[in-house]
Amino acid sequence: MKRHLIIALATIAISAGFISEEAAAQTGATAQTASIDDIAANTASTVSRAGKVLAVDGIRLSADETFNYVSEHCGLPYAQRWNNSAKIYGVGKGLLISSAVTIPVGMAGCVFGTALIVGGGFAGGLGAAFGAASGTDPSISPETQRIINNGAVLVVCGATLAAVGVSTLIAGAVCVPVGKSRMNDIVERCNASNNGYNVTMNFGPCPHGIGMTLNF
Repeated sequence: MKRHLIIALATIAISAGFISEEAAAQTGATAQTASIDDIAANTASTVSRAGKVLAVDGIRLSADETFNYVSEHCGLPYAQRWNNSAKIYGVGKGLLISSAVTIPVGMAGCVFGTALIVGGGFAGGLGAAFGAASGTDPSISPETQRIINNGAVLVVCGATLAAVGVSTLIAGAVCVPVGKSRMNDIVERCNASNNGYNVTMNFGPCPHGIGMTLNF
């Protein structure tokens, strides 16, 4: 009887040992899987700027996704600042594009108008000289005067258009760097946040009252 009891106890102990080793192996595998998942979850995303939106790990976000991403990682004030900066950048690009059209067209108008004035004046001078030599009316003909007037109108319109183009060029050259600089600053803040350096701006108590606080 005792012999059978000893054998039964030994069998139970050996079985328990195998169960413990299997449980430990499963626990180790689970821990390893969790560790891999944690590494994947904690991998810092790389944020870059793609025009007026963000690109996270090379994936371009929409305007709404960009706003939500910046709001989550940097705070709502920076998301609103991104939108304002993107608008400034977009306006600047539009001004630069329009100036690239208006300046050449205005200059062409000035050149063509000047050519009409010079050509009309030359033709009028020849006509007046011919009229004086032949004893007829030496004044410029109405057709020649009309050509000169049209040339003057073209010069004025072309100069005005070119001046507008230069103004838009200057404005665009100012807006584009300003918008780009502000958006690049927010991109750096998003990357810093992804790397564990959270920088946020909130409305709250300050040493001398209530205002915007920068938390990092």
